[in-house]
Amino acid sequence: MPDEDPETVAPVFDLWAFAGRKTICHDGSRLTLKLTRYGRSWQLGIARTLAAAEPFIFAIAPDERAEARLREAEQALPAFVSRQTGLVRARFSAEPIITMQSLQALDGHRAGASERDIAIALFGERIVMEKWHSDSELRARVRYLLQRSRAVMNGGYRRLLWGTAARRAGEFPMPATDPSGRKPARRDSPSSAG
Repeated sequence: MPDEDPETVAPVFDLWAFAGRKTICHDGSRLTLKLTRYGRSWQLGIARTLAAAEPFIFAIAPDERAEARLREAEQALPAFVSRQTGLVRARFSAEPIITMQSLQALDGHRAGASERDIAIALFGERIVMEKWHSDSELRARVRYLLQRSRAVMNGGYRRLLWGTAARRAGEFPMPATDPSGRKPARRDSPSSAG
């Protein structure tokens, strides 16, 4: 969860900087991060109020398993605070994140949310309070996400289906249709037989 105590020095929530293999899923109520490193796995719930690049803390329930959870948190901490230096890492594409944000923006727009409300849902209220104005980069980003999502909705989804090679070529071969909107039968199709 977010660290709201300015006196503490907490790690920053930067998913791409965390060491190890990461998997994120939604369990119906919140996002869950599974982090695997050196054969060990940790599963952590991510608070809704935690935004990217924000300091965070572990919250442990005060029950009979609290001591075991504390030990697990201590063992997991190096994966969150240290980055290996001197190693060349593969760069990850931001495209999946942008696609996800685009579709979330489209959902919000179709539900009647304003651009500002969409920005709050995507980037958090604190960032919108600080960076939102009529000519801000944040507002332009939301407009870009909406434009991109409309393009995906209006046929651009084929880019996702055809993959990287088609994106590079810029071509998305689609079967031709006749004016009635029906696809022509293939030569080997039973319906093409006279």
